[in-house]
Amino acid sequence: LAPMAPFVVGPVDCANPFLRVFTDGTNWVTGPVGTYSWDFGDGTTDNTPSPTHTYAADGTYTVVLSVSNGTCTSTFSAVIRVITAKPVIYATPNVVCLGTSTALSVDPFPPGTITSFRWNFGDGRTGGGSSKPVVTYRNTGTYNVVYTANDVNGCPHVSDPLTIEVNGSTSSFVVDPRQCK
Repeated sequence: LAPMAPFVVGPVDCANPFLRVFTDGTNWVTGPVGTYSWDFGDGTTDNTPSPTHTYAADGTYTVVLSVSNGTCTSTFSAVIRVITAKPVIYATPNVVCLGTSTALSVDPFPPGTITSFRWNFGDGRTGGGSSKPVVTYRNTGTYNVVYTANDVNGCPHVSDPLTIEVNGSTSSFVVDPRQCK
């Protein structure tokens, strides 16, 4: 009988997203334990039962485990994604007059890598409904906008703050309750 070669990819450590831990789940059915052949999809291989592997770059990789008992071979594969991109955000314009809107945008991530995102507009408001929101600030001042995307591995990707300047005058006057007669 052929061995069955499943494996499990451990959870991603967001502090080290290039590292993956693979746990062998091979059922050898009958006979002695045979040989392992891992292909990590990036040109590197391993022949240990439960290896760890560090990828060199972002990307989508198909990992293949082949096991053989000397007579029969079984293979199992899984697709993993290494994602380390940092969001880059823009405002058009980034200096506005009070009451004028600014359009925010973010460089796109590769398709299928982001599961959710959230904007922090720097004024206490947040939004997650649009990757290109249009924002109008209610008060003059300096606002730091931040974009956070969560990837398919459960890791957050946070942009550098983007400064929005809202200029305008604020009128202030006092009415003298004394009236001339």
